Amino acid sequence: MKSVSILLILSFLSTNAVANTRDRISYDSHGENLPDQVTNNVEAQEYRQAVKDLIGMESYEKNDLEFFTKSYKGLYLIKKTNRKEPAFRNVIAHTKNVYPWKNGKSFIGALKKYTKQNGCIPKVSSVSHGWATSTEYGDFHGLSGSKGFNGIYASKATRPKGLAKLGTRTVKEDLQEAIDNGEVKFCGKCVIQFYACNISTLFADTLANVTKCQTVVATGKASPYFQSVDTEEEYKKTYSGFHYWKAAAGIWEERGLGQWYRSTPITNEHGDVVDMIKENIGNLYIAL
Repeated sequence: MKSVSILLILSFLSTNAVANTRDRISYDSHGENLPDQVTNNVEAQEYRQAVKDLIGMESYEKNDLEFFTKSYKGLYLIKKTNRKEPAFRNVIAHTKNVYPWKNGKSFIGALKKYTKQNGCIPKVSSVSHGWATSTEYGDFHGLSGSKGFNGIYASKATRPKGLAKLGTRTVKEDLQEAIDNGEVKFCGKCVIQFYACNISTLFADTLANVTKCQTVVATGKASPYFQSVDTEEEYKKTYSGFHYWKAAAGIWEERGLGQWYRSTPITNEHGDVVDMIKENIGNLYIAL
């Protein structure tokens, strides 16, 4: 009986520690770095086209939708706890290159495994929940793991403190080290896109700078663009247009924020990032 009481006390303390951590990393500046104007920069579009060319993707239209051939190439990441979600399952159903992850350590581990098997990574599609707008009150500088805060973050300064032993990893330190060591390698042009809610512009910029990949995140609440099955046409769009996703403002509606953000790195002849194109690309993103 005594051991049960101790376990209950430890559980209570752990729950409160997580709650306190959530309070410490909540921000009141959601999307403050999201540009007001919606743009579609030519250089960013050329970068996206270069990735399509590298993969061998071609576009075609059918029933007013854009489709891609060979879009299954690249690395698909899905959080282990999200595999049963219909919207997520629909995205990963079109590829065999699916790697599960549960924390920052396994996230980077999947990048290493794909690199070892394929030489370099042309595309990453991460499919998982981000931060719920109904309970968290700000944008977060990373992606949460299966236990809440043990995912991958922009830097040690922006991640929850004291959670490294749970598998927390950072882009600027841990991913950069894996790239420097040659364990993770991205192709000359690459795209990283997140199907997840409330991811910060800082995270996108940091990831784009370290990987040299065009990075796209939803700064608001992300969900499939087509969701109705009332008619046969709507049903077909819902299940065939799986790469159409929207981002909405959620609880920040009064600020008019919560759209898709794209960060495109511009490199010189030595491969160094010399500029970053930062864009608000609107409510709709058509994922590669």
